[in-house]
Amino acid sequence: NNLVRYLQACETMGGANNICSDKTGTLTKNQMTVTKLWALDTIVDKFTKDEKIINLNLKELLSYGIAINSDAHPIIEKGGKFKQIGNKTECALLEMAYKFGYNYIEIRESTKAINTIPFSS
Repeated sequence: NNLVRYLQACETMGGANNICSDKTGTLTKNQMTVTKLWALDTIVDKFTKDEKIINLNLKELLSYGIAINSDAHPIIEKGGKFKQIGNKTECALLEMAYKFGYNYIEIRESTKAINTIPFSS
């Protein structure tokens, strides 16, 4: 029953396990989904292998970039359903890439990271 304005203040409330909210602070189910993509002056709202609105090269470049430049490890369940584990934004992007026909696990196994520069706010 505590309202925390800054995440750093969680220590003072006794150690919260999960805080799920959107940018307005509304509680959510802790999942994110890509609903639209704007690329090459085109808006895409259907994410499938067969989507012809954006070209194959762009789909591949986006999918590889998303897979290689993220730390999230969602679990791909039967039927292609994603169980989001890790950063929810990254999970949503990885799911979009998967719908385009690119499996992040296969992409990561076929590449090797040379250097990592961690982000710090």
